Amino acid sequence: MKILDLDMDYFMDSVAHTPDSVLERLSEADYGDCVWSERRVRSFLEENLGLSKERKLPGRIVCGHNEALIFWRELIAHGELTVPFDVIHVDSHADLGLGYSSWTHILNYLLSYPVEERPMHNKYIDCFGNLREESIGDYLLFAVAYRWISKIIYCANPNGEKNDYLLDG
Repeated sequence: MKILDLDMDYFMDSVAHTPDSVLERLSEADYGDCVWSERRVRSFLEENLGLSKERKLPGRIVCGHNEALIFWRELIAHGELTVPFDVIHVDSHADLGLGYSSWTHILNYLLSYPVEERPMHNKYIDCFGNLREESIGDYLLFAVAYRWISKIIYCANPNGEKNDYLLDG
């Protein structure tokens, strides 16, 4: 099965950088002029991803991109999604945890659990002593550690540096 994981920040001429959790739109003064036109977005969705109004796909719109992981959990629990699945990740960010202390938690702690127990151990203490869990910048890394994902196809924003999945840039 394939999952389309689509982040709206892909459709910008300037890559936006947001904090881990944001409930409000980015400033129009900073990003308002760089959003793609409806025609350009529609063209990308239809010509590159094969989407159309005639062939609607089930899905969910979320505020924080990590909420996709919550949706996947629900689908798996209800037997509507089987693991592992492929993810087509259309985004301006890889969301694989670069710069997050979740790497340490996953490598030193989470992977020591049996695969079926890993999703229950998503909370950890970050390097500043804060209790954390999967977030917008590392939720795909957690999904990989849970062995939910067999393959990620990362479609990076054509206007970004496309290197936020590398440790050594």
